[in-house]
Amino acid sequence: MAVNFYPAIGLTGGAAGALDAIDGAGLVDGDRALVVTTTAAYLFQLSGSSGAAESSPDVISPDSNAGTKRWLLVKVVGNTGSPTTNTDGSIPQWNGANTGMLKDGLAVVTTVGDPGVDTSIPTDQAVREAIDAIPASSGTDEFNRSKFVWKDADEVYIGGGKYLHIGTSTQWVYWNSILTKQLTTAAGVEDFWYLYLDDSAIVTAGVALLTAVEFIWSTTAPTWDETKKGYYNSLDRCIFAVRVDAANAIERFWHDGGDYVAEDKYNSVYGPTDVDQTFLDVTFNLPSFAEQVNASFVSNFVTASGGSTAYRPNGSAATTGQVVGSATAAGQNVNSHAVQVVSGVGEVKMTSASDSTVIVIQNGWYLPRGM
Repeated sequence: MAVNFYPAIGLTGGAAGALDAIDGAGLVDGDRALVVTTTAAYLFQLSGSSGAAESSPDVISPDSNAGTKRWLLVKVVGNTGSPTTNTDGSIPQWNGANTGMLKDGLAVVTTVGDPGVDTSIPTDQAVREAIDAIPASSGTDEFNRSKFVWKDADEVYIGGGKYLHIGTSTQWVYWNSILTKQLTTAAGVEDFWYLYLDDSAIVTAGVALLTAVEFIWSTTAPTWDETKKGYYNSLDRCIFAVRVDAANAIERFWHDGGDYVAEDKYNSVYGPTDVDQTFLDVTFNLPSFAEQVNASFVSNFVTASGGSTAYRPNGSAATTGQVVGSATAAGQNVNSHAVQVVSGVGEVKMTSASDSTVIVIQNGWYLPRGM
């Protein structure tokens, strides 16, 4: 669907020319708007699923047919100070490129009748700078997942990232440096700990630029929120998970900023088991949100003609499944595959009833969409 651009001369009030007077029925996710008032230029992008409470100028709701559509502020260029001086106390200077007097990036336009009224309007340069700040497409393209790095037994590095956090308010949050987050308490048993954006701490901080204080660990697993398009525990957004062993140490992992999280140690989750022609359950050791796992299937065929090993997600009705190992003669066969799981469980079987066995080794897991 095409993305549209809307001009306006006011933020709220519902009058002609105001941003909130634009009928929500015709708006689509990713639409942009430029609001030029007498003091500033505001750049907005429409979220079709925000539903946040209106809070001008950060969140503007259409007066008609709003639904969950909200204009979210991207950037503002301007000021509300005196037109006679810049906010730093300096005198406005002539700028030949913009052919006018500039005050904090704005052209000074003072009325004859009331020279004390600031009627500064944005220059072409200021407007261009604001437009350049608009994301190239819809808000999902602004997402920048962190690179998570194992530091030691109780600390993880969180690389720079940017996430849309829909908690008490809807806002983009980000950090530009590598943060260190310590896991200070653990359960004393092997378990997954989930890393969240801490909504209450973000509200307290009151800024979009986060520090390690605005993150929190929890053993409470998140759930998928279709409206927010993310994994949440109440108002906290989950962005990662680590496994902690029985000695309260974070198990080492490898992550390059993509979807895949590789495990450092050998993790045999099944077998060797004599598997015949009926699917048997394989339970993987995964965070609750993981729907895909990278696994190695070690098939030991005892019959002279070999055979094949099949896999399917738990509960699948497929009678054949996916072939994850095969051989034309007796012997061992090893293959690695990215396979789907349902609630951490898959199923395996072999093509013949014999003493052939299967070992399943878990190598790592994948971060799902929205994390």
